Amino acid sequence: MIWWPRALIGAAPAVIILVKARLMLLRVVFMALTTVALTACLSGPSLDVHVAAPVPSGSVEVVVPAGYVAHRTISCSGTDTIRLDNAYIEAAGVAVRAQDACTITLVNSQIISHAGIALVADGAGDVELIDCYVQGAHGAVVRRVAFDRLERRLDLGGPWIT
Repeated sequence: MIWWPRALIGAAPAVIILVKARLMLLRVVFMALTTVALTACLSGPSLDVHVAAPVPSGSVEVVVPAGYVAHRTISCSGTDTIRLDNAYIEAAGVAVRAQDACTITLVNSQIISHAGIALVADGAGDVELIDCYVQGAHGAVVRRVAFDRLERRLDLGGPWIT
């Protein structure tokens, strides 16, 4: 049998409570720091590619700085034209979406979708890939045409094949 002094036996619950309180405080601080770090990493700069007023030529080209990093869907609509060079686009769902008569050109870029299709072109939207890496959880490239018919395409460095 181990002999414990009476003072230690009486202080044991207080010591256990102090240790648990310190561990809980460390856990809360760690969770707060992790949340702040993840928020800072995942909140990339926003990319606004929509044009408020009609442009006389009917088209506007948005050139994004080289090395753009996006953690959300890049999309365009109308008659916009977007060109991304050396971009890294990572999204939970669709990574790149072209709608209406919009054109998105990706050059030497990485497009990754963790829980969806990487590239989607709706209607007359067009996506052009030049030396790009594309990875989608449920497919790489899908074009949606009239009547919600889906046509899967394998595109190796060029415009859509129609």
